[in-house]
Amino acid sequence: MIGQKFRQEWRSNWLQAKPSWQEDGVAAFSMAMVTIPLCLGIALASGVPPMAGLFSAIMGGLIATLFRSSQLTMNGPAASLIVVTLSCIELLGDGNALAGFRYFLAATVVAGVFLMLFGLLRLGRYGDIFSRSVIYGVLGAIGLIILGKQMPVALGAESWALTPMESLEEIPELFLRQNPIVGLITLGSVALLVLQAYTKNRWIQMIPGPVWVIGFSMIMAYVLNLDEPHTVEAMGQSFALGPDLLVNLPEDIWENVVYPDFSKWDHFYFWQIVVTITLIVSIETVISAKAMDKIDPLGRQTNLNKDLFACGLSSIFSACIGGLPVITAVPMYYGAKTKWANLFQALMLVIFVLFLPVFAKGVPLAALATLLIFTAYKLASPKIFKDTFRLGLEQFVVLISTLLMILFNGLLWGIAFGFAVTIFLQYSQSNLEFKQFWRYLLRPDIQVEERADGQIYVAIKGVINFINILQLKNTLRSANKKDLLILDLSNTRLVDSAVLEYLNEEVERYDLPNLNFDIIGLDAHETSSRHPNAMHVLPENKKPQLTKRQQALGELAEAKSGQFWPELSWEVNMLKQFSFFQTRPIEYKLNMAKGNYQLFFEWESCDLTFAQGALFNAQAYHSSIILLHLPFNAPLFVLEAEKGPTKIGAQLSVYKDVNFRSHPQFSHRYLLRGPSEKDMREFFDTDLLDFLESQPTHYIESNGTMIFIMHQLRFASLQEMREMHNFAEELSKKLMLSWRKQTQAQLKS
Repeated sequence: MIGQKFRQEWRSNWLQAKPSWQEDGVAAFSMAMVTIPLCLGIALASGVPPMAGLFSAIMGGLIATLFRSSQLTMNGPAASLIVVTLSCIELLGDGNALAGFRYFLAATVVAGVFLMLFGLLRLGRYGDIFSRSVIYGVLGAIGLIILGKQMPVALGAESWALTPMESLEEIPELFLRQNPIVGLITLGSVALLVLQAYTKNRWIQMIPGPVWVIGFSMIMAYVLNLDEPHTVEAMGQSFALGPDLLVNLPEDIWENVVYPDFSKWDHFYFWQIVVTITLIVSIETVISAKAMDKIDPLGRQTNLNKDLFACGLSSIFSACIGGLPVITAVPMYYGAKTKWANLFQALMLVIFVLFLPVFAKGVPLAALATLLIFTAYKLASPKIFKDTFRLGLEQFVVLISTLLMILFNGLLWGIAFGFAVTIFLQYSQSNLEFKQFWRYLLRPDIQVEERADGQIYVAIKGVINFINILQLKNTLRSANKKDLLILDLSNTRLVDSAVLEYLNEEVERYDLPNLNFDIIGLDAHETSSRHPNAMHVLPENKKPQLTKRQQALGELAEAKSGQFWPELSWEVNMLKQFSFFQTRPIEYKLNMAKGNYQLFFEWESCDLTFAQGALFNAQAYHSSIILLHLPFNAPLFVLEAEKGPTKIGAQLSVYKDVNFRSHPQFSHRYLLRGPSEKDMREFFDTDLLDFLESQPTHYIESNGTMIFIMHQLRFASLQEMREMHNFAEELSKKLMLSWRKQTQAQLKS
């Protein structure tokens, strides 16, 4: 019965996901260029044959694509499993790295079977029981371990560390005994990655950062003649250079094919590795799928059961030919529209494998180490710690506790300890006796009342958290056919961040999309932060201290007949209606103000923080914006500078640029795009074009009822904010005058 339903869903998913040949093909090529060095680097850092990483990406593309549900992710090896692979080789290999890798492949096959069973038994729904702070602690620890392991390679220095903590403590010493020639390659690679990430030059942006790094490092390898062993004098010392600093690949790629060895299936450490692989693949697949769902411009929702099944099946095939476990965790950038880009990329990797020895042998190990260090930085980014602290002090304590336990005692101990700390902190703040707390934890008191007027009333007593969230989800989903659902949390002693994230961000999008949904009773709860998803316990009344800039912005808002609110806010649904933010998730806004220009034009201003990309590869951006609420309907359009720092939204990028012969200066400075050229030409009359030509260039977008104005990708100074207000006010005058003229002309006709 389970298998039949799974086959029906798979067949439906197959028919609905039609490839977008041009977009998916171009994205696949771009991603392949990024994947190749990362796969090689992950394999080498794991102490296994270099091809193991590419075998994982190939099997993930060829097999997982056919069964998975997620549309905008890529399958392949994960940097987070480097630590697991090294541990397995050390624990089971008895000094023989190849033998240890064979045991790891066997553990991967068994873990793949478990993952397939998870999918078939529909256990993907239990992905919500992973505490986000524990997950961030796990990923942060893995990032630090990778950093410690790769720094010696990046600096060309020998490491004497035996534990992860020793590796981190050793980093300052590595700089003192580094090979400066190798360090030069690393420094150049870092500079290229930073330049590619932050420059706005479109030619530099066209080529992915890893491709720049590999190209630069191969040139350096040729200039330094790393193919031949020799020494170089620098800083009064002799430093050895040679082929040992380059990627070492056999002439025959198939020499890398290694088969699993199940002879240690009865060993305790074997099953410890199986459990760890299963947990890491499950966790990363679940959180990456959820993250990508939030920025999918088509609003598609991932079936986690299918993704777990696909990762399990492809991991089995990968391990059988000597490949690393397959994970779904890398966002598919560069304009991909469907999951078929993952398959196309795998086919390109197959072609590359045939010619791999010709190209890859000239790649310095330091370049691959640099790419992994950047990956480690994303996993342990300061932003993760900052965001977790903003979510609440208790969440930060959980993250740090998990991270430190992993560094000292390993992954499984760290995960277990993180969960224990989470439960202890929630118990200590719930003001409940332990038996009562534990009873609520296992079985929350959820009372449902269906009323005659079509409403359903849900009241929760006790504790609702990440462990019992599934019962809440099932209750709410069963109410999907009602007219109104009221969730009363006034008697809930503790509501944790996982539940509030679900209620504030997911419930209305996925479970109750056509239902009026209200949450009441949270006003009497206290939180350790102002984040709406912070754990709620008791009331809090604190007022923030205003900075000088905030005080000045408040005065500016008052001068513009408005009001000012400095607090952080996560109410950003209005902004999601603009094309610009469909693939740029907004984290929060602050320093909000509202007012009116000339009675009819309501304006809003705020500072925004949003991300470009997704998950751990996302880059944070800041900007100050103004919204104009139109008293009339306007055409959909995006107006941006020809050489500006921004890129237009995904849905409007397919339209051609509209030029005006009567205003060549405007057409030279701006790109104007939208679905209706006729409506845009009527909207942009002579007065409006003259005005825009006389002003500095801005990013301006209309969604039909609002206009969004942004000048640059950073917070505006007070003077710049004043100038933006002047621009927006003058623009509103031009728009109102144009609308009156058009209305009068229509009345006369």
